[in-house]
Amino acid sequence: MKRKFCISISIIVAVAFMAGCASIVSKSEYPIVISSTPDSADISITVSPALKMS
Repeated sequence: MKRKFCISISIIVAVAFMAGCASIVSKSEYPIVISSTPDSADISITVSPALKMS
Protein backbone atom coordinates (compact mmCIF):
# COMPACT_ATOMS: atom_id res chain seq x y z
CA MET A 1 0.00 0.00 0.00
CA LYS A 2 2.77 2.43 0.93
CA ARG A 3 4.67 1.61 -2.26
CA LYS A 4 1.63 2.37 -4.45
CA PHE A 5 1.23 5.69 -2.66
CA CYS A 6 4.89 6.60 -3.26
CA ILE A 7 4.63 5.64 -6.93
CA SER A 8 1.44 7.69 -7.33
CA ILE A 9 3.04 10.74 -5.71
CA SER A 10 6.14 10.32 -7.90
CA ILE A 11 4.03 10.19 -11.05
CA ILE A 12 2.04 13.28 -10.03
CA VAL A 13 5.23 15.23 -9.27
CA ALA A 14 6.84 14.13 -12.56
CA VAL A 15 3.79 15.17 -14.58
CA ALA A 16 3.67 18.54 -12.80
CA PHE A 17 7.32 19.23 -13.60
CA MET A 18 6.93 18.17 -17.23
CA ALA A 19 3.96 20.48 -17.70
CA GLY A 20 5.91 23.38 -16.22
CA CYS A 21 8.93 22.78 -18.45
CA ALA A 22 6.90 22.90 -21.64
CA SER A 23 6.95 26.69 -21.73
CA ILE A 24 10.69 26.80 -21.01
CA VAL A 25 11.80 24.37 -23.72
CA SER A 26 9.23 25.28 -26.34
CA LYS A 27 9.67 27.82 -29.09
CA SER A 28 9.54 31.37 -27.72
CA GLU A 29 9.14 33.31 -30.96
CA TYR A 30 6.16 33.05 -33.28
CA PRO A 31 5.66 35.04 -36.48
CA ILE A 32 2.60 37.29 -36.60
CA VAL A 33 1.10 39.50 -39.28
CA ILE A 34 -0.35 42.88 -38.36
CA SER A 35 -2.37 44.88 -40.86
CA SER A 36 -3.34 48.49 -40.25
CA THR A 37 -5.19 51.32 -41.84
CA PRO A 38 -3.39 53.56 -42.72
CA ASP A 39 -0.45 51.38 -43.74
CA SER A 40 2.06 53.57 -41.91
CA ALA A 41 0.34 53.47 -38.50
CA ASP A 42 2.53 53.03 -35.40
CA ILE A 43 1.87 49.82 -33.48
CA SER A 44 2.66 49.12 -29.84
CA ILE A 45 2.21 45.75 -28.14
CA THR A 46 2.08 45.58 -24.34
CA VAL A 47 2.54 42.09 -22.90
CA SER A 48 2.67 43.32 -19.31
CA PRO A 49 3.27 46.72 -17.69
CA ALA A 50 6.98 45.90 -17.46
CA LEU A 51 7.35 44.61 -21.04
CA LYS A 52 6.36 46.85 -23.94
CA MET A 53 7.35 46.17 -27.55
CA SER A 54 7.15 48.84 -30.24
